[in-house]
Amino acid sequence: EEQMLLKVSMIEQTEIYEKEKNENAEEEKTGAGTVKAAEIEESLEKEKSDEKESFKAAAARSKSYKKLDVKCVLQNPELPTGCEITALTIVLNYLGYDVDKLTLADNFLDKGRVGETSPYKAFVGNPRDEDACGAFAPVIVNSAKRYLYSENSDMNVYNVTGADYSELVDYVDNGHPVLVWETMWMAKPHIAAEWNVDGETIVWKSHEHAMVLIGYTADTYIMACLLYTSPS
Repeated sequence: EEQMLLKVSMIEQTEIYEKEKNENAEEEKTGAGTVKAAEIEESLEKEKSDEKESFKAAAARSKSYKKLDVKCVLQNPELPTGCEITALTIVLNYLGYDVDKLTLADNFLDKGRVGETSPYKAFVGNPRDEDACGAFAPVIVNSAKRYLYSENSDMNVYNVTGADYSELVDYVDNGHPVLVWETMWMAKPHIAAEWNVDGETIVWKSHEHAMVLIGYTADTYIMACLLYTSPS
């Protein structure tokens, strides 16, 4: 079955962490929430540690090397903040669809104003602008579905957020590149901006970056990164 896969990992985990911390702010003021906040932070660190272990375990499979023949598309200079829609372009091109990143960005990507939009509902800003933020998996899933519908395609799009890399490489083994959210240079994210949408505090993290998982070796994962001319 033909399919498209998208996954959020570290960026979404830190968003959830910040949301839970905000929800327990009043408890922490009285000291009652201190233990719970510490438990949340400890849990987040454990998830990161578990993910690192899954990297090692998945790479130590019977096949020590796999790389899909994926052509990388660079987001710059036209889309300085458009890594997500560019990553979708890479996946669609690999699957045989002749579409460019600007067509997808201009015609198939929901957008909203910075400071007024949830990245789970629409792209925050415009990917053509340097001061825009970005979007998460549900938004790109919608873009993919809208494009595929316009092409009368019966291909399915799956949001596999929550899957670890040991699962994602199974998709790669079966010939499916996976769009993933990590950070630029795998740098540790920090809070870059906060705003409120319908009573919900949106916390945007720095260095957010979408890439495409296209392969692995015995000890690394191979990504089409959008910022470089060859997979990294």
